[in-house]
Amino acid sequence: MKKHNDAILCFKRVIEANPNDVLALNHLGTIYAEQNNYEDAINYYKKGLKVDPNHPVLHLNIANCYSKIGNFENAQQEYRQVVFCDKKVDISGKKLKLPL
Repeated sequence: MKKHNDAILCFKRVIEANPNDVLALNHLGTIYAEQNNYEDAINYYKKGLKVDPNHPVLHLNIANCYSKIGNFENAQQEYRQVVFCDKKVDISGKKLKLPL
């Protein structure tokens, strides 16, 4: 937990210095998702989408969070955005094959 807290502080400092750092926003969202804090995770992923609206990994991470909280309608919309943003995504299997 301490490592998560340290990482959160570090990424928040990066974002404070550069609010458009999509990678830092994604990592911060991922830390919150790992702590089952899906609301904060989604908020940080969405901040990243304001910078890069066609970022497939951000859409995938949001979809996964929505799925975890049982909001399957929004999850489905975000999964569709993943495919829209990245035509190379293989959706023939049960899971999307994108690096997180």
